[in-house]
Amino acid sequence: MQVNETKKFSIYKKKLKNETFLLSKLEETLLLLKKDFTHEPLNFKKINCKKDKFRHSIRIIGTQYRVLLSVHNEIIDLHCICNHDEYDRLNKNC
Repeated sequence: MQVNETKKFSIYKKKLKNETFLLSKLEETLLLLKKDFTHEPLNFKKINCKKDKFRHSIRIIGTQYRVLLSVHNEIIDLHCICNHDEYDRLNKNC
C-alpha cells in the first residue's frame, strides 16, 4: 500500500510538533497501516459519505485521536488528525 500525506494532513502534523507522545504514536500507527490496514488495533472503519465514497478512519493507537483517510486503488491519502468532536463535525453533513 502506498500512503500519501495531503497538505492538510501535514499542517495538522506540524501543529503537533510539541506533542512528542502523540507524534510517536502516530508514527507507530502509520507503520502498522502500511503493513496491514485491517489490523485490529487500528479500528479501521468505513464512513458513509456522499462527497467522498472512499472515506475511512483509523484510531491512533493508545490515544483518543482518529485519522481520516481515503482508500482507493491501493493508495491511501491521509486527510486529518482529529479528536472525537472534530471527527463528528467533519462527518456530520458528509
